[in-house]
Amino acid sequence: MNDIVRIPADVEAPDKIIGGFTARQIIIFGGTGALLYGGYLLLADHVPALALAVLAVPIAVAGIVLAIGRHDGISLDRYILA
Repeated sequence: MNDIVRIPADVEAPDKIIGGFTARQIIIFGGTGALLYGGYLLLADHVPALALAVLAVPIAVAGIVLAIGRHDGISLDRYILA
């Protein structure tokens, strides 16, 4: 009855959902992907593929940095909104 139970040190840490990413990060990745796919659907018939790739890379990098980046221990999306 008196078993020792280990409690994680950081109880307030967000839960990892898929692949070590939190739900907030997955939502940011999904939103970035949806934005890129929507842009592709709108522009694919009018713009060459290389130009689409050149436009997509900075948007994708910004989404990744926004989801994964941290500043002073705060995620960048929360930091920017503060």
